[in-house]
Amino acid sequence: MNLNNISNAINILKFGILLLIVAVSFIITRSSMILTHPELATAITIDLILTLPLAYLFFIKKIKISKLTVVPLFVFGTIFASFILPANNQNFLHWIKLFALPVLELGILGYVGFIFYKSRKTYQSLNQKSTDVMEILRETLAKEFPVALAANALTFEIAVFYYAVIGWKAKRGENTFTYHKKNGAVALLSIFVFLIFIETTVLHVLLADWNNTIAWILTIFSVYFLFQIIAHGKAFFQRPIEITDEKIFVRCGLRGDAVIDVKNIEKIEIIGEIDEKETDSVKLSALGKMTPPNVKISVQNKAILNGFYGMKKEFKTIFLTVDETEKFKQAVENILDK
Repeated sequence: MNLNNISNAINILKFGILLLIVAVSFIITRSSMILTHPELATAITIDLILTLPLAYLFFIKKIKISKLTVVPLFVFGTIFASFILPANNQNFLHWIKLFALPVLELGILGYVGFIFYKSRKTYQSLNQKSTDVMEILRETLAKEFPVALAANALTFEIAVFYYAVIGWKAKRGENTFTYHKKNGAVALLSIFVFLIFIETTVLHVLLADWNNTIAWILTIFSVYFLFQIIAHGKAFFQRPIEITDEKIFVRCGLRGDAVIDVKNIEKIEIIGEIDEKETDSVKLSALGKMTPPNVKISVQNKAILNGFYGMKKEFKTIFLTVDETEKFKQAVENILDK
């Protein structure tokens, strides 16, 4: 048995132990033991809220996983205990919720605030090298936040707020190229915003007579979705495609972006339609199929596309939309010929 197999077996065993704690707790609460021995409720609460997270921390001690990942496990244990324990046996759990959860929330808020304070210098130094807020935020938070998923989500949410509320000035330059002027992307987004606004208003009025809480929950979700659409549309003007002597910054509102090294470019083509059979490819256009791509860039070595909430996808071919296709193609080829 090689080292990889041993390592995989150990990881499976660790996961099995954590799963066993959860399974045994669930089985006990579904048996008559919980009724005849109510003190077991306290033991189960301790297992799910304390033993489970501590065991997890012990298991990841020598692994490059952030210790902060224990927080979701603690929250899971608390919620799971709330569901499986009889209502009259949740006294200890009630005290945990009353005192531990507020302390945890304050701790998380304090930690996030500290991270933002630490990241000021990083943001300022990166701001001198780039003017793209999304890219600066992503790099800043990636350096400061130990959990990549949290950094990516936070980057996207801050970017949504920035482009929807703060950012108003369109970015222009000799080597920048737009992708929203000739395909009606802005007009289509404006129609979407209008329709969603009308639909949200009507739906809220209808649902309010049945259940006011659900009506407001759906309205809040709809308003936030509108917020994202507006941010995406405004980002068209502030996040153009940009060409430098060394890199091409492919951007498309909040849908995604990619940095392609000029030396990595194999070929650039103007296209009429996409070959759907092409493997290792990604599409990046303002409104998907409603604004089909018209440029294809092939690379020698795989590059990375950053999508919604920082989701990454490798590609060897990227299809994108550019307003001035000939000018863009010529600009790229001029750099390749240097």
